[in-house]
Amino acid sequence: MNAALPTHPRWSIRLATATLMVAIAACALQACGQQSPVPAAGPRSPLEGKVGEYMAARARVTGFSGAVLVAHEGQVVFRGAFGDANRELSVANTPETRFRIGSVSKQFTAAAVLLLAQRGALQVTDPIQKHLPEWPRAWSKVTIHHLLSHTAGLPPLTTRAMLDVSGLSAEKPTPFSTLADLYAPGQELQPLDSEPGESWSYSNVGYMVLGMLVAKVSGQSFCDFVSQAVFQPLGMAETGCEVPSLILKNRANGYTRVDGVLTNAPYTDVGFTGGAGAFISTVDDLLRWERALNAHTPLDAASTDKLFTPVLNKYGYGWWVQTKFNQLVEWHGGNAPGLVSQISRYPKQQLFVAVLSTYGAPSIAPRSARCPMSLRR
Repeated sequence: MNAALPTHPRWSIRLATATLMVAIAACALQACGQQSPVPAAGPRSPLEGKVGEYMAARARVTGFSGAVLVAHEGQVVFRGAFGDANRELSVANTPETRFRIGSVSKQFTAAAVLLLAQRGALQVTDPIQKHLPEWPRAWSKVTIHHLLSHTAGLPPLTTRAMLDVSGLSAEKPTPFSTLADLYAPGQELQPLDSEPGESWSYSNVGYMVLGMLVAKVSGQSFCDFVSQAVFQPLGMAETGCEVPSLILKNRANGYTRVDGVLTNAPYTDVGFTGGAGAFISTVDDLLRWERALNAHTPLDAASTDKLFTPVLNKYGYGWWVQTKFNQLVEWHGGNAPGLVSQISRYPKQQLFVAVLSTYGAPSIAPRSARCPMSLRR
């Protein structure tokens, strides 16, 4: 690998995605408005050629391995894959390869909550304890809105929930079925770190609680509700909670580097993370989700707007809403053992990019280097 380039996989994937975004944004301002939908066969569009050349070079120089999809006005302008989904068996990645998407899952959890609100089953202003009576009394001011926006002010929790998510070291973590599983005895008596709504702190525990909330209010398991209410109606047949015991076609393996040597990433059953990061998907299914967001289905326009309305720290409900390359971008990244993902929308240019990679951060990475799936609360 070129010594001048960052070697940590987290920065490799971010650099690949960021540089790709620069090329897309430049093309959007110059030519994308004149592009027609790309036919199944025939000459490549200028954007398709630029992205293909860049990604081929990225794969050749840095070893990028994964799938990439770029769409403009809902139509695919680039769809490709690089490297191997399984290096030991030399099985190549394809656009149909299924990747664990880590914290990209949070937008689907947020959508499930808003869908229940749309149906009248809850309101985002409801206190959590209205629906989960076992919620600690010391945290009674926390609402659904606060958990969705990472503004609940939850105190530090030092249980296995934190250790398993941030360390990603347990092969078979104990599933969390109740709120009490998320904190050690006595921790529920701690006061909040801050008044709800006053400060922002990324919280995987908050989204785990939201997954439990969805299950309680819907009367189904979290995975079943999201699959039946969101994924199946949208034709996202390759997306859902990962079940390690299933023989799953096209599932990618995760890889990392230890002392500069590429190795198999330690496998972890991420199902225990629930609403924080349990899903697996493909670039094609993520495009279906993008089209559904633009069409306001199954979420109506008002609910969709809530996803992308910043609350604090430029974060909405399961989405960052920021400015990059002088353009508004709505995005989220995710990390699972040996896999990294990022989904980005440039709404004004009607551009969409999904990057799913089989090359992720080591499970023993220092806290400062971990991706957002690392648990801070």
